[in-house]
Amino acid sequence: MIKSILQSSKPDTNTSTSSKRSPLAFFVLIFALSVPLWVAGFFVEVDGLPKNLQVTEPVLAFTPLAAASILVYGEEGLAGVGRLLKTFFDFPRIAHKVWYVPILFLMPFVYLLSYAGVRLLGYPFPINRIFPLR
Repeated sequence: MIKSILQSSKPDTNTSTSSKRSPLAFFVLIFALSVPLWVAGFFVEVDGLPKNLQVTEPVLAFTPLAAASILVYGEEGLAGVGRLLKTFFDFPRIAHKVWYVPILFLMPFVYLLSYAGVRLLGYPFPINRIFPLR
């Protein structure tokens, strides 16, 4: 089933590699890579971590990268994966430097908003900290 979805892109007259890529295949592959990690995280508990934090969550953050690498490897081989990884550090490609603001500060801002929401709603914070500040 997954193989048929991965090969379901329709050929067209444009020969660029981006026209051959299927977003559906990308999201299906992310889901297929994530399910085993969700199941494993449900059964594995680590002392010191909160009960609602699965051990596999840090690994899940890299499943989109793994899915993209698998799909690019299937189309272009190892050289394509190398080009994909090089685009992460292609700073001159960002023409408008103002985009560095959301790139660098979006996630800290989201964490700040969630912290403020928890404080405003009056929910208690856990007493046991994973990384205590001393």
